[in-house]
Amino acid sequence: MTWRGPVWMPVNMMLMRALHQFYLYYCDDFKIECPTGSGHMVTLFEVAGELSKTTIKHCASK
Repeated sequence: MTWRGPVWMPVNMMLMRALHQFYLYYCDDFKIECPTGSGHMVTLFEVAGELSKTTIKHCASK
């Protein structure tokens, strides 16, 4: 395991929690483009889910 694993795992968890909190405030009214440049607009809840899937995928592949 590289030094990045222990650093980025908690950062990703905090980011996912923050995205969920912002989603609870803004609900479906606030959407962002994900991934950038795709033209696909999603809610913050969906962004948090995508980040979660990516984080788990990278942890499982190590």
